[in-house]
Amino acid sequence: MNSSALLRRSLISALATLACVEVAAGIVDPMERPAAMLSASQRPALLDVTRAGDRLVAVGERGVIMVSTDNAKSWTQSPSPVAVTLTAVYFVTPLKGWAVGHSGVVLHTNDGGTRWTRQLDGIQAAQAVLKAAQSDTGTESRLKVAQQLVAEAADKPFLAVSFENEVRGVVTGAYGLIFGTEDGGATWTPWLDKIPNPKGLHLYAVHLDGKSVYLAGEQGLFVRSKDGGQSFTAIETPYRGSYFTLTSASPDQLVLAGLRGNAYRFDTRADSFQKLEVPIPVSLYQCREQFDGDENATRRTCDCGRSDGRWCFGCSHMEWGKTGRYACRSSSRDASTTTRKTISMAHVSIPIQASDADNFDPQSGSWLERKLFNNRGIVVLLCALVTLILAFQVPGLKLNASFEKMIPTDHPYVANYLAHRKELSGLGNSVRIALATSGASIYDPAYLQTLQKLSDELFLLPGVDRIQMKSLWTPSTRWVGVTEDGLDGGPVIPNDYDGSAKSTEQVRTNVQRAREVGGLVAIDERSSVIFVPLLDKTADGKPINYSELSKQLEQIRSTYQTATLSVHITGFAKVVGDLIEGLQSILLFFALALVITTVVLYSYTRCVRSTTLVVVCSLVAVLWQMGLLPMLGYELDPYSVLVPFLVFAIGMSHGAQKMNGIMQDIGRGLPRQVAARFTFRRLFMAGMTALLCDAVGFAVLMLIQIRVIQDLAIIASLGVAVLIFTNLILLPMLLSYVGVSAAATQRSLNDERQDASGGAKHPMWQFLDLFTQRRYASFAIALAVILAVGGYAISLGLKIGDLDAGAPELRSNSRYNHDNSFMTSSYGASSDVFAVMVKTPEGGCNHYDVLRRVDALEWQLNGLSGVDSTRSLSMLNRQVLVGMNEGSPKWFDLIHSQSMLNTVTASAPRGLYNESCSLLTLYAFLADHRADTLTRVVETVEAFASENDSADGKFLLAAGNAGIEAATNIVVKESSRMMLLWVYAAVIVLCFVTFRSWRAVVCAVLPLMLTSILCEALMVELNIGVKVATLPVIALGVGIGVDYALYVVSIMLTRIRIGDDLSRAYYQSLLFTGKVVMLTGITLAVGVATWAFSPIKFQADMGILLAFMFLLNMMGALVLVPALAHFLFPRAALSGNTAAVFSR
Repeated sequence: MNSSALLRRSLISALATLACVEVAAGIVDPMERPAAMLSASQRPALLDVTRAGDRLVAVGERGVIMVSTDNAKSWTQSPSPVAVTLTAVYFVTPLKGWAVGHSGVVLHTNDGGTRWTRQLDGIQAAQAVLKAAQSDTGTESRLKVAQQLVAEAADKPFLAVSFENEVRGVVTGAYGLIFGTEDGGATWTPWLDKIPNPKGLHLYAVHLDGKSVYLAGEQGLFVRSKDGGQSFTAIETPYRGSYFTLTSASPDQLVLAGLRGNAYRFDTRADSFQKLEVPIPVSLYQCREQFDGDENATRRTCDCGRSDGRWCFGCSHMEWGKTGRYACRSSSRDASTTTRKTISMAHVSIPIQASDADNFDPQSGSWLERKLFNNRGIVVLLCALVTLILAFQVPGLKLNASFEKMIPTDHPYVANYLAHRKELSGLGNSVRIALATSGASIYDPAYLQTLQKLSDELFLLPGVDRIQMKSLWTPSTRWVGVTEDGLDGGPVIPNDYDGSAKSTEQVRTNVQRAREVGGLVAIDERSSVIFVPLLDKTADGKPINYSELSKQLEQIRSTYQTATLSVHITGFAKVVGDLIEGLQSILLFFALALVITTVVLYSYTRCVRSTTLVVVCSLVAVLWQMGLLPMLGYELDPYSVLVPFLVFAIGMSHGAQKMNGIMQDIGRGLPRQVAARFTFRRLFMAGMTALLCDAVGFAVLMLIQIRVIQDLAIIASLGVAVLIFTNLILLPMLLSYVGVSAAATQRSLNDERQDASGGAKHPMWQFLDLFTQRRYASFAIALAVILAVGGYAISLGLKIGDLDAGAPELRSNSRYNHDNSFMTSSYGASSDVFAVMVKTPEGGCNHYDVLRRVDALEWQLNGLSGVDSTRSLSMLNRQVLVGMNEGSPKWFDLIHSQSMLNTVTASAPRGLYNESCSLLTLYAFLADHRADTLTRVVETVEAFASENDSADGKFLLAAGNAGIEAATNIVVKESSRMMLLWVYAAVIVLCFVTFRSWRAVVCAVLPLMLTSILCEALMVELNIGVKVATLPVIALGVGIGVDYALYVVSIMLTRIRIGDDLSRAYYQSLLFTGKVVMLTGITLAVGVATWAFSPIKFQADMGILLAFMFLLNMMGALVLVPALAHFLFPRAALSGNTAAVFSR
């Protein structure tokens, strides 16, 4: 090797301004650590394979050595003492073999490849060259080269190895490196000065045949020694490109093959060449004679091989990693002048007589009651005025979604992403549009012309980050190829493209050169993708309107989709657009819920006027809520748009309670105005308590640090506040004017009159009353315990996050998920991207130590189930190194050469690092965004970061849609239990304030807990995870579900306190409120059950879960409450001893 070789080896060393830093404690130099054992999902690049008796032995990247004893049907990894890429392997006997690789390592085995030891490394090799040069004082240039080798340490690979027998062998490598041994590798002697290689060309192949030694390498280099390596002479070849493989064809013939499909048979006697025809002009890196005539066995050992007679040539295509397709008493007041005591409790069931109306004092009741009912006309007019004003505000309410509102912006992962979002353009929000043809391929002039028009139209859409947009037609999409004259390149679609057959074929070639098959071009080459990153705001400074953007994309779809062309669109913006489109059909479900709940309510009342008033007041509540939102600066999003449904359903249930009280009082002979006031007096506090519990269910959602959920909590709480006016105040006032039909009032008291006259009990109420007896109470509680234990066992399988592939917000058969499935299957990679950021000092992103740690993390991620592939600057360095060495896969390694790393970084796309070289990005493309997949990735990265973070490189999580979803999952997991604890604590406090009895509180709350457990079990069975969409269900199910217990326990406790035993008290509560409790449960359940038919998956999930919880809570209030009361209430209460109850 001379000075020109030294110059070539240090191509831009003069430009290198960054020095290598010390090795981090977490990552040992690959030459000094053993190769990691592969996981089941890791697929390393294997670069060479050979026979060792009846075994096959293969070597490859990261020191991997694989052995097969069944002709490649199965492989077993052998331990390797190094983790550097191994490039070649050779066995001289079934037991003795050698492997060589990067960092100048030579490995040896004596047992057929099971155990290996290191014989030589690059540092020892450099010292040997220096020692030899020092002994030859006559050659100063040789000494300089040797000193340079020592200074550069072990950064040069050996590329080939061959042995004549067990003791005599040769290894060759980069920049003319060559060493020989005569003692089986115990010692190695440098032969650099013996080769006519003034340019220091790479020596890719070596073959020993007796005393003859043949070498082949770069630029047509082919040399021979006839004296055992003492001297070499060059042989001129017909081709001036590089040769990568050299194999014996017969005792007198060799086969040379190399760049761009050039292969020759060399006659060693006549020194002549005969060209071999290769079907496709791809570079050939391996040539193996088929073994024992078993062509199948050979094909397994030739990576992407092509056979030509008895020869198998390995082509340039390689797998660069894995294949993938690899939820009281109050103060009493006498309401009349009679001697009968009236206790003003929440839901008191004391018969009111008609004489009460004659003695009714309009100035009686609370201050609020007097002010409202004594001025009811003014109050009704004010409500009508408010309704009119807010109705005019409703058209200003918008339905939209913000990307940042749907992510946990305060979480460290998302904070890291937001801090660097300008340097990670397109990662958080982008759209991919694929244009597919039903023809043979995209290489058709008509297709390419349509693709150009589509690309141009997308380029002009508002909000598009045009600099980062990419398609086959964008100038940034370029190819780089290796020729005999070096590197060549240009745009994938040439500037002189004219649509001719020749020009179209050139596009095909350029796409393959650019390695865009599986990237911008589908694996089957029948579609191509346009990548459209989006900005946060349009050019006029307004946030992107996803609804409008989605409509524009659909217009584009309809424009370009034909009988032979189809358009597929994926990305966050399209998901939100489709959600908004689907949610616009919510009016249909609202109308359906309105009809069903109206029918259910009318079937109970059989009164048109009262039913109409309940429905109207519930609709007014919705109108008030929707009118207030734009006035307060809020808009509806895909989650909060469901809140009006709940407000309407809650309004209907509470309205039914008020109507039931007024109906029964009128049936007892009271005028409608007096009946309305008595009902208000009895039920206002109960209703307030119930609505406060509902509000608590919403308010605890504020604990979830995701803006869209916090907005949902505020919007829902606003709706509950509105219900206080419309259903607790306005409805009784309107009923005081219109009253209830006489037939309805008499029907409502049938059961009560029958019970008072000693007639037969209502069969349903009689059955439920059985649960106040020990036998039936014991059975009910035992069944509840069994359900709780079984449900809890099932709920342990509850997962956090999305459990479905694609867009889980939409149904699996939705158009979007069909498009997503098309993208995944056609391009071999999911749209789910998890990005790890690596923060370094300015200018330090390409330091060897930093890239080595990135490389180590990348390899770990590639070993995880659910990770399809990865991309990083370290991977780019490996790939570029291969490209700069004529595509030879033997260069697939991260070499310890800072000058080379500087060269690669200078031409790397900015998506891999930022402008100041202070931030690297490692992309992991995931098979899906399921919770388990994200958890594995997060745990791996966090563990790696804790061991390898340093001042020179800190690993930050996380960007990409999968990274943000991982952060969301963490927030949901941390909030779920805390939220549930808070909602139960608040409900318990409110119940205790209402009942003033801990026993009553237990009776009311335990059924809620059972429902929560069974709801989680149902989520497991329905494959629904705890996520942003379902988390509110758990809180709402508790907050709203306690309403039933409030009605039942309040009346029951009141009856006990006035002297009834438990059975009588419970039966009376059923007479007064049993039908209404059932009605409330059915009304609430029906109101949300219609969501199950929504095209929006998360809305359907919420509907099913809420309906389940509402119905189960109703059953718990009617069955478990009396059963628990039998055991919890004092024995005296069971027999009607009131004093015992009041004393505890």
